[in-house]
Amino acid sequence: MASYPTTAVTFPLRADGQTIFSAHMNLVQEEIAAMEAALITAAGQTNAEVRIRRNGNCLEWGHVNPAGYGNMLGDEHGTGQGFIAFNGEAGTNPGLYRTRGIPATILRGEGGVLTAGYAPLANADNQTRVEYLKVGLGGIFERGRAVALGGWQNFTYAAGNFTSDTGTWVVESGDVIVNRYTFIGATCIYCFYFANTTITGTPQVLRVTLPFPIQISTRNMITVINNSTQVQPGFASTGQGSPIVNFYRDNGLTLYAASANTTSIFGQIAFEIG
Repeated sequence: MASYPTTAVTFPLRADGQTIFSAHMNLVQEEIAAMEAALITAAGQTNAEVRIRRNGNCLEWGHVNPAGYGNMLGDEHGTGQGFIAFNGEAGTNPGLYRTRGIPATILRGEGGVLTAGYAPLANADNQTRVEYLKVGLGGIFERGRAVALGGWQNFTYAAGNFTSDTGTWVVESGDVIVNRYTFIGATCIYCFYFANTTITGTPQVLRVTLPFPIQISTRNMITVINNSTQVQPGFASTGQGSPIVNFYRDNGLTLYAASANTTSIFGQIAFEIG
């Protein structure tokens, strides 16, 4: 980047009504011209009127309060990725950030993907940006999740995830027609179809254990086919803080009949997660 004079120029004080000497005005004009030349002659790749090309912080703006109210347009040291930092700036080390009194919100672009994150500490240098939103052609990724918003994922089969209050509920891998879920914010939508499963004893409730806890208690309607002959509604319930989904017949009081490869349960439920 081109340089311009950094030594302050002292001008004589002028009382109201007095004439400004042309020599003084020339000095002002020379200072302004030097600053403009520095901006427009910085090494760049376009013919833009203003170019600021440097490693790190480029353009600062904000409130006069120095306790964290400065914002920065710049690029990360080392990586060169552009960013806009609200209440923050580039850190001393590559790819890191600095705050001066307020945790920073950071927007960053890379390869057609826009990300939002933050530097969590109020006053610290060399903080790792914590990402909570990413937007690109692959979708919208929120809360640091690896799967896009609304993207469906299959649960990994494990026989031990299928249980009952008495007797057994045997669900083989081939019985799992659908067992998948999607996250949208703090909501989980769970879709399932377990076909031709086996029940021993006469349990009141069949259970599926999920790999994450459920935030609040819920009830959702499902469909139950017990022992191939009894097609009826049922309901799925969840408990606060528990990873278990409970499947009931009818109103919850009707017991399941013992069956050999003739009981199916299917439905779609929604519940809140943490």
